[in-house]
Amino acid sequence: MNNALECTEYGHLHLGFWFRPIVAIDEYGLSFRGRRYSWGEIEGLEEMPPGAFFAFGYPFGKPGATIKFCDGVSFRIDGTAFTKRNERPRTGFWTATSETFEKFIELIRYRMRENPRNQDSSD
Repeated sequence: MNNALECTEYGHLHLGFWFRPIVAIDEYGLSFRGRRYSWGEIEGLEEMPPGAFFAFGYPFGKPGATIKFCDGVSFRIDGTAFTKRNERPRTGFWTATSETFEKFIELIRYRMRENPRNQDSSD
């Protein structure tokens, strides 16, 4: 059984039909704006849970996350519109985030945990 990740393109689906690519991932890391980043170059993950007024349709408080790299570059993903290419986002009723977003964030957390750069060291 092959556990290698194939190159998968992720982005935001706008108006239900226009896909705007953001990032591509494979087993070695991410590609963002034409630059390759290894999993070890991810420096931080900042999650924004939905605000109290998200349920009423206000634009503030929208769920999402910001991925930060060691060179200072970062990108934000929208928790509701984030999906794979050629896939429609499926948003949970209570979570207000897409399943793809949840899985992507779990993958980033996992890769950050296994990376020695993101662990405390007393060298």
